[in-house]
Amino acid sequence: MKQGGVTKSARVTVRAVAAETGLSIATVSRVINGRANQKWNAPA
Repeated sequence: MKQGGVTKSARVTVRAVAAETGLSIATVSRVINGRANQKWNAPA
């Protein structure tokens, strides 16, 4: 049985979540791993 284009028994991947939400793979990964609020320092 399919719901929303995904087979119900299919494994959900970070890549699939990123594609469906329009977010980057890195952003999805940070949220899943609980690092969403961590500040990232860009190189000067």
